[in-house]
Parts: sequence; C-alpha cells; structure tokens
Amino acid sequence: MKKFIEKIVLIVMIVSVLIFAINSIFVKNYAGDDSDGTLKYKNVPENIQVCNFGSSHGVYGFDYENHTDCTCFNFALVSQSLAYDDKILNNYKQNISSGATVFIVVSYFSLYGEPEVESNDFVSKNARYYKFLPAKYIIDYNPKMALLSDFPVLTQYENLVRAAGTIVKNGPTNDVFSGWEDTSADNDNLEEVGLKRAENHVMGTHVDKNGKLIHRQESFDAISDIISVCNNIGAHPVLITMPYTKYYVEGVDKSNPKFFETFYADINEIIHKTGVDYYDYSHDDRFYDHPELFMDTDHLNKKGAEKFTDILFDEIVNK
Repeated sequence: MKKFIEKIVLIVMIVSVLIFAINSIFVKNYAGDDSDGTLKYKNVPENIQVCNFGSSHGVYGFDYENHTDCTCFNFALVSQSLAYDDKILNNYKQNISSGATVFIVVSYFSLYGEPEVESNDFVSKNARYYKFLPAKYIIDYNPKMALLSDFPVLTQYENLVRAAGTIVKNGPTNDVFSGWEDTSADNDNLEEVGLKRAENHVMGTHVDKNGKLIHRQESFDAISDIISVCNNIGAHPVLITMPYTKYYVEGVDKSNPKFFETFYADINEIIHKTGVDYYDYSHDDRFYDHPELFMDTDHLNKKGAEKFTDILFDEIVNK
C-alpha cells in the first residue's frame, strides 16, 4: 500500500512538473491571436507622456505612430468600463510621467446602465483582466479564474499542437491585436446602422422601466478617482468625447430625446466638482459629416484616428 501511494505521489509530481514546464513554454512563446487585445500590457513603457483610456472608441480613436517624439500608450480595451480604466490607471500610474496628458474617454454609454457585474457578458469580459492585473484590481475576483489564467494550457490545450508547430517553424510569436479594419463607413445605409447602434448604446439596459437613464454610480466614482490619481502624480487629466458621424449622433437623439440634456448636465457637474478639462468632439465638423474617416458610424478608422490624434496634439497636448 505504501509503495502504491508513493507511486501515485510520484506520478502526480511528474505530471505537475510537466504541466508547469509546458505552460511556461506556451506562455513565453505563444500568444495566439490576441483577440482580447491584452498583449500590449506585457510591454507598457516607462515615462509615458501621453496616454488614453476608454472602450472601443479609445482603442480605435488614437494612433500615436506619427508622434514618436514622445512616449505614448493606449490603455483602452474594447467594451472597457470607466471602473476598469480607474483600476488600470492605479496599477500603472508609476509608468506615467509627471506632466503627462491623460485622455479619459467618456462615450455616451459610459455613465449609464446596470452595474457592470450584472451584465450578461461580465464573466467573459472580466477574464481578460486576470492576464495583467493583480487580484486587488479585479472586479469580483475569482481564484479559479485566476488559476486558469495563469495556466492557459488547462483551457487552451487545443492550441498546443498549433503552438508547437508555430514555434518550431517561426520561433516565438507575439502577434498583437491589429485594431483597425481596412474599411470605410461611407455607404448607403448609415442612417439605419447609426440608429441601431445608438439604440443599443443609450436604451435597453441603460434605462429603467420608465425609460429614464440609469446612472451607474461606479462610473462617476471612477472618473473622480481617475482625476484624483492624475492630480496626485502630476499628470493632466482630460475628459474627452470622441468624434462620431452625424448618423450616430442623430440616432442617439431619435432613440432618447432627453439623452443629451442628461449627459451634458452630468458632464458639467463633473467639471464643476473637479475642475477637469473636457473636450467634446462628437459634433466636430472635421468628422461629423465625413463617414470616410470611420469604420462604422461611431468608430474611427486608421485614417480618421491619425487625423484625430494629430488634432489632439495640436489643440491640447502641445499647449
């Protein structure tokens, strides 16, 4: 019996060592397709002088390629909440220089809706943060999820053969989320598409049974803390609403005629309480009626992002 137990223990130890070894090689050499866009967090630079946070509007709205004279970084992720903007800032604040410009993207949907943990896709979206944030900054932290994140071979075993072939053939791979699609929103059904996107962003789970916008308190608290952290590290926080096409903006107004009254009242209250700068590019003539600068009705394409980022440097950063 004793020898049997010893054999079992030995087998468990060997299997554990193999899992650790395979997992280490997998994590070091194989990054997959980076579908969640988190690979960039492996190389967050020091002494960042310009950066932005935000959801997909932030992901696609900033292109720093033409501004190599300063250190820039895009902290945004698709569907990222202001609450996570705040947590990411707190985790990487030591990477941001004193005097840096920090753009805090406030989209129309950013301030409203049910609590994040109550959304249907919360668990799937939340999984990505285990890859680069410590436990204290993860909402509704789950130790099991953390283990699976640390040992991706336990859930991505179907990728092992492909990973092995890729590594042998090409060496380590770190294919980063490419971002922009090579498309333009300049087509015939923009009014219909804009209305549907607007309805999804300012109605549904964003309003109560009486059609009144639900203020997501965690978002307002997050903005306050982001501004406070920026002030504490000597950075310059800037609230910003991104450029949109007229089809999206008009769709918001049609979907919820009282939306803009509430949104701008809330923005003005934040400005009054914190003294933060706010720039609204959502109706900017340089983008508003130029769908060729967008991938869809509310996300800039690469050409649009280049133009917008240049404008930000001219009008805000360099001043």
